[in-house]
Amino acid sequence: MGILGPTIRAEVNDKVIIHFKNLASRPYSIHPYGISYWKMSEGASYNDHTSASEKEDDVVKPKGEYVYVWEITDNLGPLDGDSRCLTSAYSSHVDQVRDFNSGLIGAILICKHGTLNSLGKQVNQQEFVLLFSVIDESKSWYLETDRIKYKIPGPRKSKRLMYSINGYINSSLPDLNLCKNRDVSWHLIAMGSVPNLFSIYFSGNGLLLRGHRVVSIELAPTAFTTAEMSPSSKSKWLLSCQNPEHQQGRVADNDKDNFNIQMKYMMRTMSTKQRPIEWIHYITAEECDWDYNSIFLKKRLKNLEPSEYSLSAFRLRSQKLERNPNRIGKEYKKAVYVEYTDNTFTIVKYKPNPKSSKGILGPVLRGEVGDRFKIVFKNLASRPYNLNPHGLTKIKVETAGDHHVMNHSVQPNEVVTYFWNVTESDGPTQSDPGCQTHFYFSSVDVVRDMASGLIGPMLICRKEMLNMNIKIDRSKYLLLSLFDENKSWYINENIQKYCEEPSSVNTKDPEFYQSNLMYSINGFVNESAPNLDFCLKEDIFWHVIVGAQNDILSLYFHGQTFKRDGIYEDVLTLFPFSGETIRMDMDNIGQWLLKPLNYQYQSRGMRAKFTVRNCDNEEENYENLVNFINTEEEDLVIGFRVQQLRGQRLGNKFKKVVFQQYMDNTFRQPVIRGEFEEHLGILGPVIIAEVNEIIVVKFKNMASKPFSIHAHGVSRDIPEEYMDEEEKVIWPRKEEDIAYPNETKMYIWHVTKGSAPTNKDFDCRAWTYYSDVNPERDIHSGLIGPLIVCKAGTLNKVSDMTPKVQEFSLLFLTFDENKSWYLEDNIQIFCKTPCHIRPESPTFRASNRFHTINGYVAETLPGLVMAQYRLVRWYLINMAMSAEIYSVHFHSQPFAMRRTKEHRMGVYTLFPGSFGTIEMYPTKVGYWLLDCETSVHQQAGMRAISLVYNPRMYSFSQIHNLNS
Repeated sequence: MGILGPTIRAEVNDKVIIHFKNLASRPYSIHPYGISYWKMSEGASYNDHTSASEKEDDVVKPKGEYVYVWEITDNLGPLDGDSRCLTSAYSSHVDQVRDFNSGLIGAILICKHGTLNSLGKQVNQQEFVLLFSVIDESKSWYLETDRIKYKIPGPRKSKRLMYSINGYINSSLPDLNLCKNRDVSWHLIAMGSVPNLFSIYFSGNGLLLRGHRVVSIELAPTAFTTAEMSPSSKSKWLLSCQNPEHQQGRVADNDKDNFNIQMKYMMRTMSTKQRPIEWIHYITAEECDWDYNSIFLKKRLKNLEPSEYSLSAFRLRSQKLERNPNRIGKEYKKAVYVEYTDNTFTIVKYKPNPKSSKGILGPVLRGEVGDRFKIVFKNLASRPYNLNPHGLTKIKVETAGDHHVMNHSVQPNEVVTYFWNVTESDGPTQSDPGCQTHFYFSSVDVVRDMASGLIGPMLICRKEMLNMNIKIDRSKYLLLSLFDENKSWYINENIQKYCEEPSSVNTKDPEFYQSNLMYSINGFVNESAPNLDFCLKEDIFWHVIVGAQNDILSLYFHGQTFKRDGIYEDVLTLFPFSGETIRMDMDNIGQWLLKPLNYQYQSRGMRAKFTVRNCDNEEENYENLVNFINTEEEDLVIGFRVQQLRGQRLGNKFKKVVFQQYMDNTFRQPVIRGEFEEHLGILGPVIIAEVNEIIVVKFKNMASKPFSIHAHGVSRDIPEEYMDEEEKVIWPRKEEDIAYPNETKMYIWHVTKGSAPTNKDFDCRAWTYYSDVNPERDIHSGLIGPLIVCKAGTLNKVSDMTPKVQEFSLLFLTFDENKSWYLEDNIQIFCKTPCHIRPESPTFRASNRFHTINGYVAETLPGLVMAQYRLVRWYLINMAMSAEIYSVHFHSQPFAMRRTKEHRMGVYTLFPGSFGTIEMYPTKVGYWLLDCETSVHQQAGMRAISLVYNPRMYSFSQIHNLNS
């Protein structure tokens, strides 16, 4: 168990009693996640308006004792879609960050009735608890003691990050031994002081997560999950984190072996296919010259929309895509996978082609459970490479035996034969798409081999799936990759070949390094990917791959939605070294953008356009809903007071711009928010509609800058002037959506079935709308609001509210005032005389970042008032144009999330560009903390207080007045 405390196990309807005695030298407590409790057993200190006797649990002094009591009621146990035991944790919450970094963390397992034996162990199930954490020893209470005792050198405030599993680093965790013919339950916990993503990979074995077959498990800090495994091979295997940042180690104290654990598995029997197929492929690794933007550069730069991309495209062209004395340009020597017809390697069957939408990707490999791949691989490159699958458990090479296959190097001109068996544990479950997306790659040096270009798609399908007559019109393959040409094996050759003055190149120059970062889709930048043309009503499978990335990518499909895990979405969250399969019904005519929401990635070239053409003029019956919205500039106070350095910081009051709703199209009488909308804060008005309705928004820009309204999840209406069939392929035109100061625009959105909750989802679901003239700057200036879509018959037609349900919309966002359009205005207005602000100063820039919920920080958000035992629905939004992940925790209020099935959770991981809908029945009255558990956000103020009241004692208005 390592650093973990004892595992606390309980079944539904049990009572957990913890007698806690503090034998340490400073105060601590015990605070649980994922369960409900009364105030006297919370173990967390904050202003919750409780009496002194109710605060004794918050801080237990040295040599003090306290008894915590947690009742595990029915509403805390696993649901039908969950594992037998839910994973959560307990920790000390006196100072959440410093207590954790000092070592106080343990696991809680809440199980279904009959799961545990008399000893508290799971029946017929092996059980392992693993804590993946980045521990910052510089934030431990014992830093000074450790510095003296262990003679630790270096500055006191320098970070000392330990990338660890159960507190062990550098492969030092003792072996995890698994037994024959026994299923394994992995209880995984992710915690940490930095917002790092953990991508946990069990080599050689497949996993089941909430009914889905997965190759790896992605966890953000303060996340808990349970996964199942059926060990399939007797051997030692590696457990690792695939995040390249963790593997390479950014801290000198740790090396690339940080997450490596050897595990012993025993053989178990597997079911086989009646008539297995051996798929034979003859593949080579070859070197070629690759052009990231061949014939499309001038054409694309001419057509770029001036509002957003022209400046970044020009900068990209001048710094990266044009060759000059000390810049390589857009052509690079790379290595690619090429397929031939037979073992003579003379007739090419498939070769990466700049005229193909697959671009730089290798040939597509397809197979079913029970099949075998036979890959005859010849290395025609000038250095060692190999070819290995990601996500298959039974692989071997003829010349290497069964061991160290991944590390086997194939020398130039050498030929080897690989055998990959597709086992049951590799294939999709009934909850998965019929074919899951994986990839193959060279792993001699994973980072440098992939930077050089060696990667290709692989589809692993259910039995007989490839023979079934399934209505799918086409498949498209996407590789989202930041090709770092500085790490390519050919960087020196590229400098010599393409730079006009190679001797003048300084490889350590940051601008030279940046010029070699290619933010690409299939090896194409700046919307130059060809042949992404579709017909209306076509069913499309997108097979999406992400390679060696440090960050997650949130891929946004403009104008279309797709169904994934039982609900419709338009943003696909992708993790390092992962693949996803989504099915999309092309139901919206136009030319649409495919891009990551991360503004840095999209502005530097990771964008592609796809076109949907008219094939069917059938119209659906819609009902109109009209909204009158404008933009207004005003001064907003952001939460709490901050310490002022006179003339060096702006404080907590800023000029911003917000969406304001009006009664009619005269825009004279604003809609006044009532007590149910008070919590919205900086958010614009809630736009709510049911499926098959039409939303009409009349938008007047009363601000001083151009803005617009762009909505996720709904279809656009095509103006009459674009109804000609030939014109439809160039709609929408972004520049025509922009409303300049004092200009009025009309937006018409169709709420289709792809916008609405499915029959497996809750009654309503969240989307969002915002200005997208420059999405990053517009949102940080304040222009964003919630868009709620409901099933037919859900809403009260008078109030547009859902009866008997309390609803709250929460935007979790670090507002960066440095990116606001009004930074200069704010300096002029709010900098106290004499003003000594330097906008480029790191201290000043840091002071302008506010970690907020709906624009409020540090428990100042008003209006979060809910009745005990009444259904509450929360709409959670994260529109960070970066890789920020928020872990949303409701103290004492577990909640349910729905996908294909319903799942119980204690912390909700909100990825960039994601919109979460959760429901709960609050059972414990009192003031409760709602916060982001990622320490950097939590400490900086991403916290709020909610109030649960007894409706038999007070009305909502009485409680609201008292709370105000």
